[in-house]
Amino acid sequence: MTELTAVTFRGEIRQVKIKELNWMSHSKNIPIQLWNFLPNDSYIICPRNSKPPYEVQVGITGTAWKGEAHKKAISREIQEECGLVMTRNPRQILELEHRLTKNRAGSNYTYIKNWLWCVVGTRFCRPAKGIASKKKGTDNKNCKIGALLYETNPVALVKKLVASSKNGGFTQLVDDNLFEILLVPSHLAYKMAYTPPINKNIVSKETLEIIARGPLNNTELVDNKRWPTYSKSKKKKY
Repeated sequence: MTELTAVTFRGEIRQVKIKELNWMSHSKNIPIQLWNFLPNDSYIICPRNSKPPYEVQVGITGTAWKGEAHKKAISREIQEECGLVMTRNPRQILELEHRLTKNRAGSNYTYIKNWLWCVVGTRFCRPAKGIASKKKGTDNKNCKIGALLYETNPVALVKKLVASSKNGGFTQLVDDNLFEILLVPSHLAYKMAYTPPINKNIVSKETLEIIARGPLNNTELVDNKRWPTYSKSKKKKY
């Protein structure tokens, strides 16, 4: 495979050569055990940055707002970064606590960063109709979330992404400095998450032209009525 399917923030489908892609090195923070819950031959949603060096992020990551529950933040970030609304709870949820040590003014100190990771099947998502939510307050830098969104039927996933773009569901991609969503085979996503190439690849002229054209639409519609409730009921399973 030399090319990947992508849906741009204008809802246009295109093929991107793998050799032009740069991959974010911080994707290695994904808990390695999450990959065990992915079906064989699945594809991972990977957003791409609209600023140099136009890097690709494996999965979805974000920061909870102050006072916002981790699990609510997952729904919001997924909608903001790929234009999909979750209609069921994640298959697997993993809570982690990272203790990080840094040097401040000559003295070491330790702070805690709480992560909540999950695996989400896009067959349990629908296209968004507008933005996820209007931001209230500031980010809680110590509360981070991440998700691996997968699909075994790439054609069905592309249709959902295109529909979301037409309905204004891609509006917030621009705010997050994203311009397209790539469908990456899980084995390749795994490789790039932990061992991304060191050399920076040259971005194609086509990619730069797409970014320069800008997004297709803008909307103030808020679409958050069908976010999951995260009920503890045992009936809701993948």
